[in-house]
Amino acid sequence: MFDERTYDYVQRFRKGAFFIVLVGAAIAALGGMMFSTAQQQSSVGYVDRDAIVDLYAGLQISMVMNERDRLQDLFDQESEGLDAEAKQALFERYETLLKEFEENVGIRNLMEDLTRAFEEVAAESGVDVILDVSAVVYGGVDLTPRVAERLGL
Repeated sequence: MFDERTYDYVQRFRKGAFFIVLVGAAIAALGGMMFSTAQQQSSVGYVDRDAIVDLYAGLQISMVMNERDRLQDLFDQESEGLDAEAKQALFERYETLLKEFEENVGIRNLMEDLTRAFEEVAAESGVDVILDVSAVVYGGVDLTPRVAERLGL
């Protein structure tokens, strides 16, 4: 049916086509494995930030909020009838008192501890980004237990 030269050409073409199909299948398999590995080693983590903050600093935050409310009530009472300049001075005085209260309670240090725990756990886990659990629809790695452990909770 074919002359010898055409037959050789067809045989080489078949071998080449088989090789291309084989290489394509290997690439597809490797690509699938790489995709699967990438999903397992997500670079996005998430935490239940509200739960962590509440457990770690909830008492202190509550104390600061109560003090803020108390100072706001005092400001509202004392600022009645004052001109704008006197109200501003009174506001600044109460703002300073609140900042001093926050310092005494250690809010800044607690927030720095939280930030440091997030950063350290992310680095140890190979995670580039940590989101709050409320922002995650699918995927990611739950780092809440690791952060809680890091904070001694």
